[in-house]
Amino acid sequence: MPVGMSKWTNEQRAVWYARRPDLARDRARRGAAKRGGFLPPPPEAECPPRPADGLCETCGKSPAPDILLMHHNHDTGEFVAWACARCNLVLSPRYRDDFGQPLTGSDPWADVRSQTK
Repeated sequence: MPVGMSKWTNEQRAVWYARRPDLARDRARRGAAKRGGFLPPPPEAECPPRPADGLCETCGKSPAPDILLMHHNHDTGEFVAWACARCNLVLSPRYRDDFGQPLTGSDPWADVRSQTK
């Protein structure tokens, strides 16, 4: 972020980030990590490029809104894969046991459904 950007208007800041979408995404990821209490992922420039075919590296499917998420290890901050929203959620340690195996009977979408009611 440029020096003195805190004095910019919202419109100036929006134009700056629109010209640099990768930096805007990095900033959003750092904010989410801070709110969630985990390590942020590396900057997008330091990660492998997004798959040219646009497919999820985990399940091989095309994400519905054509958006791939940066899946990363919340303990170390290391990049893992470009994943669709479903794989990113299912790969979350929340739904894994101490040995990294999926919890039996766990429903990764239960939290999402309970928040939308």
